[in-house]
Amino acid sequence: MSFKKLVGKLHLWLGLASGLVVFLVSITGCILAFEHEIKSITLPFLYVSPPEEKQTQLPPSRLIELGEKEMNGSKASGVYYYETGKSTVVRFFSKETKTAYNVYINPYTGKILKVWNTEEDFFRIILNGHFNLWIPRPVGSYIVSYATLIFSILLLTGIILWWPKNLKKTNTDKSFKIKWNAKWRRVNYDLHNVPGFYIFFIALTLALTGMMFGIEWWNNSIYRIASAGRTKAERIEPIWDTLHTHANNKDKTLDHLWSQISSGHVNTYSISFSNPADAAKPIVVTINPNPGTYYQSYSKYFDQYTGKEFTGINLFNGHAEELKLERFLHNLSYDIHVGEIAGLPGKILAFAASFVCASLPVSGFIIWLGRKKKEKKNSRQAVKIKLQTNA
Repeated sequence: MSFKKLVGKLHLWLGLASGLVVFLVSITGCILAFEHEIKSITLPFLYVSPPEEKQTQLPPSRLIELGEKEMNGSKASGVYYYETGKSTVVRFFSKETKTAYNVYINPYTGKILKVWNTEEDFFRIILNGHFNLWIPRPVGSYIVSYATLIFSILLLTGIILWWPKNLKKTNTDKSFKIKWNAKWRRVNYDLHNVPGFYIFFIALTLALTGMMFGIEWWNNSIYRIASAGRTKAERIEPIWDTLHTHANNKDKTLDHLWSQISSGHVNTYSISFSNPADAAKPIVVTINPNPGTYYQSYSKYFDQYTGKEFTGINLFNGHAEELKLERFLHNLSYDIHVGEIAGLPGKILAFAASFVCASLPVSGFIIWLGRKKKEKKNSRQAVKIKLQTNA
């Protein structure tokens, strides 16, 4: 068997094994590409009227108080301030029911705009399908991640099969153009090969960055390459002994940190403050200088009673620089994966590539089905000729 035939067999069986998963992940990826744009049109409670002159935002403690009152005393997990013109979000999460709620509040007036069960969010449902195929996370994430790895191999084998034997015009036309006036089976064949070539690099990038979120050994490998061989810190949360020696001033600390940090940033930043329920946990402040992307965001950790910053260690028992690199790689992978890194053109490219990726299993299955029928027809004809010869 020649090398190209071997590659063809590998391409066929890997495609049949992963086709349905690739189709579902790609279709949901198409929908998620413009999540923010669609939400900006369909969810008016995400926005507030511009503040009046000298009107300031309410501090975290007040917003948490308003949110907890609306949620009948449930404890908030954090408060999120976004750029000017957007509502503030107080978030809640129940460990018992695994349910998350967002309470949207006008940060200038304190008016409750919406209580939102995130499990009912259309895009959260689509995201669940994209990452887990709507089945329990450990199993679903494993299937999606390794189907994505298989898809990466399919892209590489597909390029080998696509590559023209020589660069004569007749061959290049077959490889680079769709013959729309041909029979539908030929058109389907071209639709499988030609668009697949044009989106090859984008699709491979989407696949490789997507694997960062579900395959630990791949994530660790990227980290080790980026850090020149360093192993990621073990994820064990330390206990801050100093937290137990102070009176409960968490609300005052939150407001002090908010006043101190927000005054040093322009209104295009987004800033979030955790509201730790555990006395041994620090306040985590996450700052994003460009809310359109995530790769520039960073976190700071503070004693929830004194407001003292922990500068040498982080929640993963490693050095701050290790967390900085890990967070950067994770967020950069996400921004590349969804096309945010290149703004609207990047999202359009991610959408187009995802759409083509969704079509590849369909057109490939039709090609395989046609060949199976042709093989059966040829087999029947061969038997018929043999019988006639023997007679």
